[in-house]
Amino acid sequence: MDIQTPTMLVRKGITSFAQIAALGSEGAAKLDAELNLNGRIQRDDWVGQAATLAGNVGGQTWQN
Repeated sequence: MDIQTPTMLVRKGITSFAQIAALGSEGAAKLDAELNLNGRIQRDDWVGQAATLAGNVGGQTWQN
């Protein structure tokens, strides 16, 4: 994630790794399109990485 991405996610109501992990492929594709990320969510495996991070930090937000 670059420095602007967390701000864009918060504006969409996404504040935790658990929320990203729960997107699934359709939700991830929709979010990617809404944020104009050009396939970055899938390419960088945000859903998979978020699932790992959510398990390691107990679903905490990146703002904690």
